[in-house]
Amino acid sequence: MTSVDQRAYALEVLETTLTGDARRHLLRLFEDNTRTLRTSLHTDFPQQRMSQSHRLALLITPGGHRLEPWIRACAIYAAGKLASTELTDVVVEAVDDDDLLIRQTAAWALTRLTPSHWRQHIRRQADTFSPAWVEQLTQTTTQAHKESLMFLTVEKVMILRSVSVFAEVPEEVLADLAGYLEQIDVAAEEPVYEKGALGRTMYIVAEGSVRVHNEAQIFVELGAGEIFGELTTLDPEPHSASVTAVDDSQLLALDRDALYELMATHSTVLRGLLHTLCQRLRDKGRRS
Repeated sequence: MTSVDQRAYALEVLETTLTGDARRHLLRLFEDNTRTLRTSLHTDFPQQRMSQSHRLALLITPGGHRLEPWIRACAIYAAGKLASTELTDVVVEAVDDDDLLIRQTAAWALTRLTPSHWRQHIRRQADTFSPAWVEQLTQTTTQAHKESLMFLTVEKVMILRSVSVFAEVPEEVLADLAGYLEQIDVAAEEPVYEKGALGRTMYIVAEGSVRVHNEAQIFVELGAGEIFGELTTLDPEPHSASVTAVDDSQLLALDRDALYELMATHSTVLRGLLHTLCQRLRDKGRRS
């Protein structure tokens, strides 16, 4: 059955099973004219016009949002990235939130919104943050135009989302998975691991690039959003090649046990890994 046939069949099912407004609204989504669709939806579902800061404030303030902690954390992250100082009071309140993800993101956002006062705002929750993490945030407040050296949970989820293996995993699950990721900083020309070393960790390139090689023979170079070490993670064996950083790189390492737990509950991760492995085998065959 072609995609055209599938579309026609879907329309027929909707037309025969739905009635009233539900039918009208859903069938409208099949319209090819995007401008007409946008206009008609705006007529039926008018939205109050508000400023960017006002809308972010509504998302940050607790209020029963779907997947609330994740949505609120993203809104706080956006406030920090946009340096929306008018949201400072809202973000300060979020530092006392019950959810660690919210508190962590709010503490980071304050380094951008009120860099000279952020430490006093997080003192109430200082015991929930590791001293090393707080120290790195402190460094960002004294080094102009320099980003934090560690990734926030929100940023880890964004990196995971860019990896095809995790593309279909819900954000709230990735937020939990982010807690298992170990960040590894590798300087240019430093090895990640050597050929023959036993592996049980999958690596994600967050920033920079690495090369997979056997001494001087380079098999492939991998950049941001690509993975390596996945085969030995599934079946622990000595690595068949070495991996070295091409330039200063930041990697996220995922242990075998955490990966297995994720695959047990989300088959999309297993399918993604199989697809990646098959693609690697095809590439290897072409090189041969």
